[in-house]
Amino acid sequence: MLLLSMPGIGVVTAAEYIGEIGPPTQYWDGRQIIKRAGTNPLVYQSGEGKAVYGPISRQGNAHLRRVLAQVGKCLGGHNPYFQAYAEALSERGLKPRQINVALGNKFAHVSLAMMKRGELFNPPAWRGQPLARSPLTRLADERHREVALQTLRQLQQQRDGLGAKVPLPERGLGEEETVNALGL
Repeated sequence: MLLLSMPGIGVVTAAEYIGEIGPPTQYWDGRQIIKRAGTNPLVYQSGEGKAVYGPISRQGNAHLRRVLAQVGKCLGGHNPYFQAYAEALSERGLKPRQINVALGNKFAHVSLAMMKRGELFNPPAWRGQPLARSPLTRLADERHREVALQTLRQLQQQRDGLGAKVPLPERGLGEEETVNALGL
């Protein structure tokens, strides 16, 4: 729910991201999410020479890597805070795909901090208009609500199909309980 307070992040994107990273309590730093996705740069260094950063490692979860790149693209187009960061990267000569990956990596840091602290999106260095909005406003729209419930149903079906292979809660929230919990 906290991720929906960030302009540029929708219900499906937030669900995909949370589904790929798992419980945020298992990470102590956003770098661990970046490493898990394989979007960390390869570092070439010999002895005490200067380190040269190469392409991303791609040693990680390909689905999470795709989600982070998609999130970076969305945030670069819809979020003023991340747009300013994208402009700074563009001035440094980065290509659009590299910018999307960098924005996705920044999102990993910001989102983990938001989830661990239980706070809405409120960037500390931002001097413009307030960016955070209530996540419930997105779900109040019938179209977004239907997408959220459909995603919930799919996740529950996948969970039921896993059987005892992965330890999951014995009982998830039903459709009615979810709607009530969200206040819709």
